[in-house]
Amino acid sequence: MVSILSSYTVIPSEATPNLLPESEQINAPTHSLTIYVYKPNCPNKIIPIPNMVDTMRDSLAKILVHYYPLTGRLRLTKVWEVECNAKGVLLLEAESIRALDDYGDFEPNDTIKDLIPKVDYTEPIENSPLLLVQLTRFSSSGGFCVGIAISNVIVDGISDTHFINSWATLARGGTLEEHDMPLLSKVVLSSDTKPCFDHKEFKLLPLVLGHADTTEEGNKETTLAMLKLTRQMVDKLKKKANEGNEGRAYSIYETISAHIWRCVGQYYKN
Repeated sequence: MVSILSSYTVIPSEATPNLLPESEQINAPTHSLTIYVYKPNCPNKIIPIPNMVDTMRDSLAKILVHYYPLTGRLRLTKVWEVECNAKGVLLLEAESIRALDDYGDFEPNDTIKDLIPKVDYTEPIENSPLLLVQLTRFSSSGGFCVGIAISNVIVDGISDTHFINSWATLARGGTLEEHDMPLLSKVVLSSDTKPCFDHKEFKLLPLVLGHADTTEEGNKETTLAMLKLTRQMVDKLKKKANEGNEGRAYSIYETISAHIWRCVGQYYKN
């Protein structure tokens, strides 16, 4: 259903620093997968895919000047290291014969996986891109989607979102402000007094009542659930969350996360 038309290696449009910083992450070098879907503004007018690819490729090369670690590669010595060697990111150009509406709510399944670039984890880690992008146009209906696989060792949710938003700004022909630029220096985190934190995330999870270990729970199949929220629902949640809040307004991410957490807590309470 989805055909890969061509592939490109995109490098920063300007020279970037050649650094070798250590990564503080201990997670396995996997990638987070995301899909961004764009419906056509004019349903009867289909944008030629070369025009779209050229725009996305050129703007990607520009934003990578500021996010240059994404163009590097990982290597493992005693710790994970990010070699900022500007080897580039993988950009795929693809086309789907399906209409955009055929994918429904884009709930994760085997069909949706075709819209996301596949990471070959059998390759040596030094050859594996930290960022892979697939641009897929829906030939029968117009519109397109951007499938992204980005390394969990390099970014978290916030930095990933900043990168995507900044890339979108450049793709629209906009310019970046100073506050849009990533801060890659660790100098601001330096301190004569090293803080000490109780990292609960590294501790063993509590056992389920009646169980002696976590083997049984760990072997259970994970169930996928999709929570679909309309803009009106999100606005209602944000309004409720920020009632009486005199400080910084809660973000959409904070609001939805808290809502889900409260629902889960209420479920177990009942």
